Amino acid sequence: MAQTILGMDIGSHDLRIIQMRNGQIQAFASAAMPDNLVKGGKIIAYNALGDLIRETVKENRLRGGAVAISLPGEATFLKRSHLPKMTIQQLKVNLPFEFHDYISGDVDQYIYDYAVIGMENGSMDLMAAAIPMETVEEYKNMVRRAGLRLVKLVPDVLAIQAILMKSVAAASGERDFAVLDVGHSATRIHFYSGGEYEITRTLDTGSQHLAKMIAEAQNIDIHIAQLKIEQNQDGILDSDGSADYLDQMSTEIMRVMNFYSYNNPKSGIDCLYYFGSGLNMTRLKQLIHDATDLKVRPLTDLITSGSIAVHLGDGPAAYGAVIE
Repeated sequence: MAQTILGMDIGSHDLRIIQMRNGQIQAFASAAMPDNLVKGGKIIAYNALGDLIRETVKENRLRGGAVAISLPGEATFLKRSHLPKMTIQQLKVNLPFEFHDYISGDVDQYIYDYAVIGMENGSMDLMAAAIPMETVEEYKNMVRRAGLRLVKLVPDVLAIQAILMKSVAAASGERDFAVLDVGHSATRIHFYSGGEYEITRTLDTGSQHLAKMIAEAQNIDIHIAQLKIEQNQDGILDSDGSADYLDQMSTEIMRVMNFYSYNNPKSGIDCLYYFGSGLNMTRLKQLIHDATDLKVRPLTDLITSGSIAVHLGDGPAAYGAVIE
């Protein structure tokens, strides 16, 4: 029997939810995130967010009790590891030691998972993950408060990987990808090599910084400034201050791409896919193309699951969390 499942992407600015059945997106809903519910990718008020999820699901008449959630990088630890070939029981013993440089406190207070990427010459290539048990319980309780049931938590970069690898581009042989995540507090570039997540580079630029600058310059509320940026009202992104900021963003993105290409000369990346909320991308896309000579396309171009996919430009990981 086919199952209807909800996919969620929880950002600091928006909550995005999709309803999926038989691999097709049936519905999409979003809600503005009240201030101080999520900061720096971390949920501050789980109960309040649970209430928001319940209200959003009810108001948009979404169906399905099972939920898959995309986890921000701040909520989990992810590590590519190379270990000698071993049994599952041996892996359970050894995985915690792979994270000794990342986690603090008792290693028994974390949940560990892994995926085998490949085996060669008696060694295992793994993608391993660790998440605090307390965080998992908080997510379960939040979803339960919303009247739903948590069935899966997926690191956001792996949710994006699922989209990439199930795309027509991957089917045509494309295996190396770069994905630009334009967030409110930061901009991230995720790199995938040979179809597997490799690394993320984080830039201290985002629409929130630009909104603060505009709010101060025009003496307006930051939320109004943010709305102006999202819709490019009055050509705000073409004004001198905004244009300089976007020029700076495109230059920093170019430097990251050049550095990656220098260190990975065999990389086949010729396109930068993007997603993110809060910033009208029209001008920035052209600036990035001019600086890098790469094609710049929305990640949603790779999602073929129905016409509703176009709404996932801000949070495609909600879809990736379900299909991963």
